[in-house]
Amino acid sequence: MKKMGTILLGIVVVVAILIALLFFATSGLPKAADEFFSLVREGKVGEAYLATAAEFRAATGEEEFSAFLRDSALGQYASASWPTRAIENNRGRLEGTVTTRDGGQIPVELDLVKEGGAWKILNLRKAAAGLAQGGASTVEIPPDAELQRMTSEAIGLLAEAINKNDFSGFRAHISQLWQSQVTEEQLREAFKEFAEKQIDLAPLKSQTPVFSQKPAVDENGALNLRGYYATTPDQVRFELSFIYEHPQWKLSSIGLHL
Repeated sequence: MKKMGTILLGIVVVVAILIALLFFATSGLPKAADEFFSLVREGKVGEAYLATAAEFRAATGEEEFSAFLRDSALGQYASASWPTRAIENNRGRLEGTVTTRDGGQIPVELDLVKEGGAWKILNLRKAAAGLAQGGASTVEIPPDAELQRMTSEAIGLLAEAINKNDFSGFRAHISQLWQSQVTEEQLREAFKEFAEKQIDLAPLKSQTPVFSQKPAVDENGALNLRGYYATTPDQVRFELSFIYEHPQWKLSSIGLHL
């Protein structure tokens, strides 16, 4: 572990900034979705219909739209979380969960398109049996053994990318949301000090990560893992976040420091 050296806090900050920019860039999508569902909840079905894209209205009449909302329980909207977000050109995508006023949860997928400078609903899909009573999460947190594997895999791929100066494999492993906001070159720049200081993370692959905090999913749907590797002479601490992109959790941020 002699090559580990000191991992600069600045590197962690750069990665955090990338993630912050990612969520800022996609912030208009959940805002448009929440405004749409708020209209539905208030019974303003006509206004909600007009909040959809022209292409949607051309394919779906208002009566059909109203029947779908009436039969789907989405009219009982109370709140929503959108952990999966992506933008490409003037198209956007959201995947998340609508929580109803009685505590039920409905998995929902939305496609959006930008019209006149505003995001409009293009497609709306929900699971056929998506209502789960009692407010239970639709996606369970994996057991510790799987979380340890996810941690070691992510750090192992990062180590390989740094040592080879090739981030193509690492980028292919991360979430689609992160991929949509960062290039291989930007990843290389974010971690360039690891390469310059010859910091070799590969030995961590044979170590077992220890979680210093109970793994938990936050209000944005991100699964956060905080812990350390019991390396000598210094512990290597990690902060990882994952978002669920069916059918698995995918890496959405990573930070390492001594």
